[in-house]
Amino acid sequence: MYYIPTTLCRALRIDRIYTIHYFEYHKDYTFGGEQHDFWELLYIDRGEVTVTAGEKQFSVSQSQLVVHAPGEFHAIAANGVVAPNTVVISFECNSSSMELLRGKVFYTNEHERQLLGNIVVEAGNAFQNDLGDPMYRKLLVKKEGEPGSQAYGAQQMLLCHLEILLLLLMRKGGHAPKNVASRSDQENLWEERVRQIVAWIGENIDHPFELREICLKAMLNKSTLERVFRQQMGTSIIQYCRLAKVERAKQLLREDSMNITQIADSLGFSSIHYFSRTFKQITGMSPSEYALSVKTIIDHSKLMPEAEGSP
Repeated sequence: MYYIPTTLCRALRIDRIYTIHYFEYHKDYTFGGEQHDFWELLYIDRGEVTVTAGEKQFSVSQSQLVVHAPGEFHAIAANGVVAPNTVVISFECNSSSMELLRGKVFYTNEHERQLLGNIVVEAGNAFQNDLGDPMYRKLLVKKEGEPGSQAYGAQQMLLCHLEILLLLLMRKGGHAPKNVASRSDQENLWEERVRQIVAWIGENIDHPFELREICLKAMLNKSTLERVFRQQMGTSIIQYCRLAKVERAKQLLREDSMNITQIADSLGFSSIHYFSRTFKQITGMSPSEYALSVKTIIDHSKLMPEAEGSP
């Protein structure tokens, strides 16, 4: 008996990494812009920024990711109100499939955000650089960790996470951003209204949210609220509330200051069973499983501090 091997096709291959950053900007930060001959991902982990990409200028908020293509001029500016946090990853990739991402903006889900976190963690394992330093021009490689150590194979793990992230983005597709200057007053009004709703949800994360109450707060009827919120955020408002609560629960689990019952109560869940079921539906793990796993998956307290109540 013999077997015939199958040669697997690769949709893309990352050839080289240039920079990986986790920035915590001042609320008035402005970067005048640059252009280079490699790809760049800009992810907004907290707050909101105005991005310039070629001829367009548009707003990007928390959990959104922008793809800058090689040769595209790009700049960024904070909004003067909230100090934003961002992840920036620049890399070389000559695969033709990257054209699927050119000029796109994406709303990220839980899995994609986890991959971004893993990339930052593995960058810390693989390189000596301060990832918050905007001035470095070369990644300085650390000595490879020994087999069995947490840092073993860090460079390859980083590339795997990045390639998976890009493939997931290609599968779902993104949207082309609208130029701020060309947007209608109504579009700007809807964006501001949704921004206010998101802020209210974050400030009242311990509340048992109901759609009727949110409609009253937003002064919109149910159908309009659902339509506008989904257009702006890429998900329903109730699902966003669930995601925001789970993100806050994850932060509390990492802080290890409350038990699971206390966390469920503090976030307005009617029972610990409902909390655990919701948590597992979104993360794929029970709260207790997550509390154990985060120690080996990602250490946000060192590398990626999250905003309280963020989705």
